[in-house]
Amino acid sequence: MFTPVKGRSVIVTGGSKGIGKGIAGVFVREGANVLIAARDEGMLSAAAEELAAGAEGKVETTVADVSRVEDCRRLAQTAVERLGGIDILCANAGVFPDKPLAEMTEADVDAVLGCNLKGTMFSVQACLPALEASGRGRVVVTSSITGPITGYPGWSHYGASKAGQLGFLRTAAIELAPRKITINAIMPGNIATEGLADLGEEYIRGMEPPSRSTAWALSTTSATRPSSSPATKPATSPARPSWSTGARCCRSPPPRWRGSEPCGAARIPCPVRGAGLTDVPGTMRSLEAVSSKLRPIAFSIRYCNGSSESATRRS
Repeated sequence: MFTPVKGRSVIVTGGSKGIGKGIAGVFVREGANVLIAARDEGMLSAAAEELAAGAEGKVETTVADVSRVEDCRRLAQTAVERLGGIDILCANAGVFPDKPLAEMTEADVDAVLGCNLKGTMFSVQACLPALEASGRGRVVVTSSITGPITGYPGWSHYGASKAGQLGFLRTAAIELAPRKITINAIMPGNIATEGLADLGEEYIRGMEPPSRSTAWALSTTSATRPSSSPATKPATSPARPSWSTGARCCRSPPPRWRGSEPCGAARIPCPVRGAGLTDVPGTMRSLEAVSSKLRPIAFSIRYCNGSSESATRRS
């Protein structure tokens, strides 16, 4: 069970749409005060109006490009000024332009790594003083199954950025534990969001598992799920259904992956036939399921970091 977040101060980067807006919506409904950040001021304003309707917590906005270090620092300062501090940072901002490796330019790589990886690192860095001052700082990074677990043609730079986030947080966890700050990641599969329709209906149909259950980003305006009609469903995030690229078209998945197995509050379907497409009752419960499995790891890190002697034995 989560400790109540009412009155806590939260930053959500990439909070104007998709997964970020869903996360922000859960927090404000639970009474937290949230600062959402994104690059588009118009989308931020619209999201804030939607999120604030009937919410217990307040919603603030700020325009920020997390690929720019100065914007990350300004974001943290804005949160301190408007919310009184920072208890939780959700480093969620990310981009995923499709580009085959043979056609990829330096600018393509810089754009993706700049937002997804460098943006994560420097937004965490900028928030450190306030997170430490809270005495209970929490960082949640939105990674992906694409990169750390699987891949797909056209997203080699995206996959590298998401795998890089996990490499970053493993060392960051050791460094931040003495400051009473924890950092973990969630690794979503396919999440249907309103901003990804350009992936096309064929892609959406390819991601549908036999059960047609889909993890829909939490909506703040309706308690019902969107229509399951291919013509009305939004597209999914760039997380792939295959355990490997070659397995994507496999119709006979390995026995250990056939069907779905319980995993805390969530379920893990076959990665060949629709990995990550699963009913998610709420973002907070999904985070709780992940957190419950990572807590022993975090404890081990804190324990090994408890003294120079134990750190030496570890190495």
